[in-house]
Amino acid sequence: MLLGGLPVAGKSYNGVRGWTYQKLSRSTYRKRAEAEDPETAELLAEVRELTDTLLTVALVVRSGLRAHADWLGEIPAFRSAVESLTRAG
Repeated sequence: MLLGGLPVAGKSYNGVRGWTYQKLSRSTYRKRAEAEDPETAELLAEVRELTDTLLTVALVVRSGLRAHADWLGEIPAFRSAVESLTRAG
């Protein structure tokens, strides 16, 4: 928040946590999910829930920027976001 970010929390106070089973492979979670590991299933459910929440917040912020672009564009903290939205169409 100090840097102008908008915090969006998952179920845990520090986001979504997972265990890699001491493997560095990019496919670790896929393999654990295919093996129907319950901890991995819970982790993936948390990731999906957080992703849905993030997309919802992004939609709300974007629609708010569109609805109020005329005066938000005059505020330095929002200017670049409004300009970016204007360029995107």
